[in-house]
Amino acid sequence: SAVTAQEEAEPMAPPPSEPFAAVLSGSVSFEPLAAPTEECQAPVMTITDAAGSSTLGEITLHTEHCPTTGLPTVPLGVQTMTTADGDELSSVYFVDCLPLMASAPEGEPMTCQGRLEFTGGTGRFAEATGSATEIAFIWFPGSLEIQGWPWIGKFEGSISY
Repeated sequence: SAVTAQEEAEPMAPPPSEPFAAVLSGSVSFEPLAAPTEECQAPVMTITDAAGSSTLGEITLHTEHCPTTGLPTVPLGVQTMTTADGDELSSVYFVDCLPLMASAPEGEPMTCQGRLEFTGGTGRFAEATGSATEIAFIWFPGSLEIQGWPWIGKFEGSISY
């Protein structure tokens, strides 16, 4: 069908923003790096895998960031949330975690608080924007050699897609 001059002149309205919330649980592990890179000087990459419920339905979460040494702030991590239909929602995040891993008492949680920015994704999330706050808890199992540290996280914010 033909587009009228008025329709052509009117800009498309951005998609409406809607609340976003998620509660997830999973684990943190550490993947050895073959060699330090410009982006990550640490010998490992921190990986979190989790699943749970959200305002988008059931989701899984996969995050990756370079751990910092002696600092509570993760400067920038990347994460992907995948919905039941396979659509992926991408974001970048930063978090502050205290106490520091090296001083975390065994069996006591580190509390991580931060913010993420949605950066698009696949399927219906291809043009997603928005942000959310995060609070997460990681339980130190007593040794840096142990994989699968228990993790729970809660996200609240808004999303447009």
